[in-house]
Amino acid sequence: MTDGGISSMKPPFPTLALVVALWFAGRGFRFAQAEPASTGTESEPVTFNRHIAPILFRRCVACHRPGEVAPFSLLTYSDSKKRAAALEEVTSQHVMPPWKSVDEPGRFLGEGRLTESEIELFSRWANQGAPEGVTGDLPNPPRFTEGWKLGQPDLVLTMPEAFRIPAEGRDIYRNFVFQLQIPLGKYIKAVEFRPSNRRLVHHAQLCLDTTRRARVRDDTDPLPGYDGSGKPPGQLFPGSLATWTPGRDPLPLPEGMSMPWPDGADLVVQLHLHPNGKPETEQSSIGFYFTDQPPRRSMADILLLDMKIDIPPGEPSYRTWSQIILPIDVEVIGAFPHMHLLGREFKLTAYPQEGKPVPMLWIRDWDFNWQVYYQYTVPLKLTAGTRVVMEAVHDNSAGNIHNPNHPPRRVTGGEETTDEMSVAFLQVMPVREEDFPNLGLERRGFQLGVIRANSPDSDAKNAGAVRSQSTLPRAVDFVGNWEMQWQGAHGHASFSLSVENNGHDLDASLTKEGVPQQVHTISVAGHNLTLAVTLESGGATFPANLTLTSAGDTAGMRIVLSGGLADLHGTARRKHQE
Repeated sequence: MTDGGISSMKPPFPTLALVVALWFAGRGFRFAQAEPASTGTESEPVTFNRHIAPILFRRCVACHRPGEVAPFSLLTYSDSKKRAAALEEVTSQHVMPPWKSVDEPGRFLGEGRLTESEIELFSRWANQGAPEGVTGDLPNPPRFTEGWKLGQPDLVLTMPEAFRIPAEGRDIYRNFVFQLQIPLGKYIKAVEFRPSNRRLVHHAQLCLDTTRRARVRDDTDPLPGYDGSGKPPGQLFPGSLATWTPGRDPLPLPEGMSMPWPDGADLVVQLHLHPNGKPETEQSSIGFYFTDQPPRRSMADILLLDMKIDIPPGEPSYRTWSQIILPIDVEVIGAFPHMHLLGREFKLTAYPQEGKPVPMLWIRDWDFNWQVYYQYTVPLKLTAGTRVVMEAVHDNSAGNIHNPNHPPRRVTGGEETTDEMSVAFLQVMPVREEDFPNLGLERRGFQLGVIRANSPDSDAKNAGAVRSQSTLPRAVDFVGNWEMQWQGAHGHASFSLSVENNGHDLDASLTKEGVPQQVHTISVAGHNLTLAVTLESGGATFPANLTLTSAGDTAGMRIVLSGGLADLHGTARRKHQE
């Protein structure tokens, strides 16, 4: 890192134009059994068959084989020998395989890093002339599940027609709508996104939409999909299912978690497309993997974000920062960092109220092309009151080989690849399930994808009209149609709530200015009716709690958006039929 960075260590910069995808995360592939590479002795010749091939087969050929993303294969001796010097350089500089975390080995699933002894083998092999060795020493090559990294999906959706990208111009955000029907009694466990043209897709976001707005906009646009803005076009999928970026392999949801699919909801996939100098097309596919097991643990994605970015040209160590304060005890399942081309270093650290700071993630040499979701081998437990701090450094100097501007120019925060961002997503679950409704965070973070632990009967019906989880006597006080108004310094909104008594509990549905909103659960305690909802506004969605305090035909209304983004108060009046 240049002076003024988070660390004082200068990161290794690759000098080869040859630096490409060599990383393999180790999930979703089936291998033939192979003995670990022998490290040999200093005097022993290092050969491809005995020492190098086992490493390449474990760490590299998932990408470096015919038909995959890498531009050349490393499956054979002839493929590898002519690149021996390049392999020595990129492995010694820790550029390849591109595992970017410098945290202690074994902390994350699917680590792709090489050991120091394995790195030494590549150096000795190149310096000895890259000998082949004895044929009998060569292990069998790995067996791959062709095409899909997690195996054949239970369901595959493909864009019905390709979308055309011009040769030049600004980045494109395009939303594509799919009708997704999940079989009765099934839940989503994993999702695998496959772009048809990896050179074009900066990232993909997967969302669900229960309002039908996305479908209406899609139907009125003559081209495939409709224009987006970088904001999620619905409620993001939870955890590891939400986003695809270069270098990120699919991960199933952790044990005890699955995603119910609301009846009638649409899948909306937003693609961020980057013109590359010639006309191209993209026709993505999404594979879904199901489970019979409903969610038994709740989970929420938490966002740390700093977009107040204004980097002068030539600045080598521009800092960004954000923090959240955890209101409950949580287990952190994983973290996904995101920056653009000027990103250089990234750190997440937890500061409990008592005790020493807890390192969560450290990347010293950020590479935009290899963005990985870091899932802990064992979830990281953090207590209520802990500050989670994100720190990042961005390099806008001419010495940054990833800088897209020559000479450097001023760069501000934004969604395009040539803008800059500083973001971290944390996937957390409550230590105690009853604490989950209290996961409302400080203003610098808020919830995105959410899984709520529900009974199997309600898992497939978590949108629209839902049943109350309470049969308390006070519930009947809320039966009827309510017109609700909120007005404040930042605007106003109107809601309509219909509450019905079906004989043993409550059903409810909510609209905002005529647009149906997503209702997850209803609970009644004393004079309060509380709905856990997801509100849609301006194309974005926000988890919230809506509470009515009943007083006959009038009630006080309070809406608390997760993350402390707003705490709104208003009034409600029961609407009598004439």
